[in-house]
Amino acid sequence: MRGSCTPEKLREELLARVSAPWRHASNREESALQIGVQDDEYLLFERQADDSLPAVGLIFWREIDGYRVTNIVPIEADQLSHAQYNAALQDFAEKIVKPTTKALALDIEMSADVQSPEDWMSPTSAELLKRFSRNANKSTGSSHPFDRERWHEFIIGLHAERREIDTEKLGRWLQDVERWSDEAAIDLIIEYEFGRDLLKQYDGSR
Repeated sequence: MRGSCTPEKLREELLARVSAPWRHASNREESALQIGVQDDEYLLFERQADDSLPAVGLIFWREIDGYRVTNIVPIEADQLSHAQYNAALQDFAEKIVKPTTKALALDIEMSADVQSPEDWMSPTSAELLKRFSRNANKSTGSSHPFDRERWHEFIIGLHAERREIDTEKLGRWLQDVERWSDEAAIDLIIEYEFGRDLLKQYDGSR
């Protein structure tokens, strides 16, 4: 959401258009204040469950020229499918964002329903990730020496580029696009986070 409007006015107009099944989760915002996040940096919304979607929480983060959805998370379920994530985003846009942008003559930018790794990492890193996933035994994750070597090449490549990625996006891509099992995708994310932390610590000790 981008355009010429003060952050205060935009926040006011957004909150004025919140209605069921969405609500402004102000109680959760108060909790975040205790860890140093400013109260004008973001908005938290929740959507109650119905026949079309499970209950979700949505983070709307303020940027220089507007707001951006940074994450959508399940409230009661363990995880959201790719389709559920997109449906929640579309529902939020239709019920709250689009009426606001129309009233204030602002622009709204919607990302593609299905993003590829090239949307959130370099082409080189994306190719390393795809090469690993194409060749790996999806029933054993990265346990085979060749698979582990390709997985480590991807992690090291991202680290060398000093690039951080959203592990939730990575996990959803592994599950929804590459058809890794939930358990295998979670294991890979854990390995990824451990590997990045280890490389960062190594760099700091040199």
